[in-house]
Amino acid sequence: MGVPTEKITAERLEKWKVHFAREHATPLVLIGIGHDENSGGLVTCMVEGVPACQLAIILMQVANRTPEP
Repeated sequence: MGVPTEKITAERLEKWKVHFAREHATPLVLIGIGHDENSGGLVTCMVEGVPACQLAIILMQVANRTPEP
């Protein structure tokens, strides 16, 4: 049996949804990592209209932060 990706994703998104609502924020980028036959592959969702250079700066800021819940 492979990694239960649907279950894991649903649990994480539910937890993160509460955190975002509490912080009065909305998603900008979602980055996933592949498992099983897609092992190591990157999957992304992001809002339209954010310039690549601004997104790169934001991702660098994220890389320097402590993970949220």
